[in-house]
Amino acid sequence: MSTFWSSDDKIPVKQTKISIPAEHGLDYDAGQVVNITIPANVRFIQPKETYLKFDVLLKGGTAGNRVMLDAECGGQVLIRDIRIYSGGAWGSLLEEIQNYNVLTALKYDYENNETIRNKRGLTEGCNDFNSEQRGTYLSMKSNLNNVSKNAYSRAYTKDELEHDGYFGTATSSPVGTADSTTGLFQGLQKVKCLLPLNTGIFSNDKVFPSLLTEGLRLEILLEQAPRCIRILDTLNRYNRIGTAPIVHSVGALAVGTPAETGGCDPSSAANAWDTTDGNGQAIRYIWFRRDNQMTNVSNFPLAVGEYFDLLDMNKSPLDGVAATNVRPAYSGGSTAYAGATSGDDGLLRVEAIQFFPGDTANPTTTLGGAYGLVRVKLEANAYLWRQAGAPVGYAVSGTHGNWVAFSKEIATRTGFTYNPSYTISDVELIVQEVEMPQGYVSKMMSMMKEGGVLNYDFLSYTNYKYSQLAGDVVANIRLPLNQSKAKSILSIPTDSSVYSNIKQVTGSDLSWGAGVGATALTQVVTYPAFDSANYTYNNRNTLPFLAADPPTGNGTGITCCDHWMNSVRSGMVGIWDELQQYQWFYNGKLNPSRQVDCSEVATGRSLSQQWCIEAEKALAMAGIRPLSFKAQHTNAFLGRALALQTGVYDTRGRDFNLQVEYTGVAPIKNKLWHNFVAHIRSLQIKGNQISLQI
Repeated sequence: MSTFWSSDDKIPVKQTKISIPAEHGLDYDAGQVVNITIPANVRFIQPKETYLKFDVLLKGGTAGNRVMLDAECGGQVLIRDIRIYSGGAWGSLLEEIQNYNVLTALKYDYENNETIRNKRGLTEGCNDFNSEQRGTYLSMKSNLNNVSKNAYSRAYTKDELEHDGYFGTATSSPVGTADSTTGLFQGLQKVKCLLPLNTGIFSNDKVFPSLLTEGLRLEILLEQAPRCIRILDTLNRYNRIGTAPIVHSVGALAVGTPAETGGCDPSSAANAWDTTDGNGQAIRYIWFRRDNQMTNVSNFPLAVGEYFDLLDMNKSPLDGVAATNVRPAYSGGSTAYAGATSGDDGLLRVEAIQFFPGDTANPTTTLGGAYGLVRVKLEANAYLWRQAGAPVGYAVSGTHGNWVAFSKEIATRTGFTYNPSYTISDVELIVQEVEMPQGYVSKMMSMMKEGGVLNYDFLSYTNYKYSQLAGDVVANIRLPLNQSKAKSILSIPTDSSVYSNIKQVTGSDLSWGAGVGATALTQVVTYPAFDSANYTYNNRNTLPFLAADPPTGNGTGITCCDHWMNSVRSGMVGIWDELQQYQWFYNGKLNPSRQVDCSEVATGRSLSQQWCIEAEKALAMAGIRPLSFKAQHTNAFLGRALALQTGVYDTRGRDFNLQVEYTGVAPIKNKLWHNFVAHIRSLQIKGNQISLQI
């Protein structure tokens, strides 16, 4: 009888974790190749319990620059291609997955639940929704909202920032300042990642006999930095702007002066930034409301030294005239905005951050109001202007303004080029070595010498790429498949457009015209920016973020602050781009017999049921558990199961064609289709000969 401690029909083994460092022990940057060799003396390994371990540090910006890796994939997004060879001088290619991070993004988006996300957040550098920084303006949950618990950049704390009696001044704190040599945000920090390798060999439950392959050699090609790095939604003008810090009021040059009327509940009419004739009033402080959980400096996303600007949420982010949307700030001797210059003078910069707890008994006279406000001290005096009838903070009537702050630390500004980068260090492979009994090893080697053959099967993926032009409303994607044991096909249409670093990381770009007048300040933005996420939720409209009436303190008048969203995952996830229907043709037949309708899911209106059924079967046969379809609108793919359960399908000699139709609104993006064919590979070892049956 078997017990927990011993089994009557299984071989007792010992397992030991060993660390194998990358060759040369170097630090690696984007685009470089990491080589790791598992030596033959590690005779047996448990591949599913093997992990890639490294430290990653994000770089490339200046002060502020709160960024992170892709929230859903974490460190996995850094791996572009991976190849696995047998050992020895003439190693054979056992497995190759091109665009590994695209496949992993699909897997992590659909094989997903709260428990899995939490684990990935702890081990793989992923990020989950932080309820302590949830938006209060009907914003959807964002996994890019985390400031206080973001592993990639430190948040301010009371101990670090308390210097002059107030909770939170950052004037003399090293956190958030720019290093004089590197120019890097000192709050950025290394993150340790421990990644399972989502390959066929290293996802297998069966023990791998590495002594028969003379070990294994891994080649890992690192992805380009802009495709990996994301700006936080709480700082991004083009994603969930309703979660950004919301302006309460402004203050003059010195605390205690008659003009210092900001920071109280309610503010007076003196908080208007300008008079109605357009002449500016010098200010040094901007106060931010408690909305969106800005209740302390740890939750506040701006950092000391960071450039930022302001946006009217009542306007579309792509308003044709920026002067009615973004209020430029400028410093100088003149208060007349008509004579000011553009460039960095049109940006605000943080010198200090403070939180004032307020006083419920005296909210109209106490800085911080009733429940507390965050105050940002500007690096230089600023003159902010507005059109008549457009107050910034509280109006005389007591209603709130609609202005929010967004970061310009990465976006276009004079004399600054954003070059994101990262470095991974201390790279090693953590291998679970299995020590078999000597008698078992001797018997196996004796059988191999007598002509025995060892067969080792594993589920792998081959990527067939296809380019499609935006103008192709009908496309016939031919795939020259040659797998004898195919399971399913996952076709992912990614955006193949080439974007600037800024566009890639933020979702769009902003360029300022000459001058700061209402007719001179215009936005130079390619609309829509990219991906389908921006028009999945708003169907390509340009409506305001909020209703026509400004929101009051209880949130009335708000429609949805998420209706305008641009994706920061371009090239990493699939885009619908108005895809209407698809159908496969192979083995002389149409499969399925009727076209699969995608119109509802492609436009974000609803769920396309047949698409969902086909997708679920394809994921399951590809070894991906279909646990969630929350990503159906933001990571598009077309699935086709070629067999069910333990069955396989021989694709050799059969003409595979995927027919896609865009019969509604014309598509607007050039696409690169990644067609991942999940199939069984059979590794055969006979003597010292290694062969691979695909």
